[in-house]
Amino acid sequence: TPPPPQSTAEAAGGDEDGSSGTGAWASWNRLRCLCEHAPNLGVSLELGADLPDDEAELERWLGEPLRAVVTPAVAYLTNKRGYPTLSRRHQAALARLLQHKPRLLVSGRADAHSEGLGAHVQYLRYLVSQRLAPSQQERYEAPYYDFL
Repeated sequence: TPPPPQSTAEAAGGDEDGSSGTGAWASWNRLRCLCEHAPNLGVSLELGADLPDDEAELERWLGEPLRAVVTPAVAYLTNKRGYPTLSRRHQAALARLLQHKPRLLVSGRADAHSEGLGAHVQYLRYLVSQRLAPSQQERYEAPYYDFL
């Protein structure tokens, strides 16, 4: 006789209540398993005001097909000149996520600045421009990352 069917949570490596997973990633993993790892399925992450303390949580997401990163306006701080900026920790997390070349989105209301969300977008453009250019080896390896 065939073995009894597994629930989707068990198939994804977690319990029914999701207690053995890490919340959002466990839900994503269940969805991905239900869709049979469809290649056109991707992830959009929101970098909230509070980032997880565990660096392994970010590492886990770096292995996923990241399509977009959403930064809510409430996650931004205001610098001395009154312009929006991200904390050093947010900047480091965003720099790691930018390796996947995701779309960058800003959500929410920007009441603190006269330019609205345009100031936030300008700041994100600045962060992207500050990324180091890839080395010759990284440029050579980039097309093969999906196959490794």
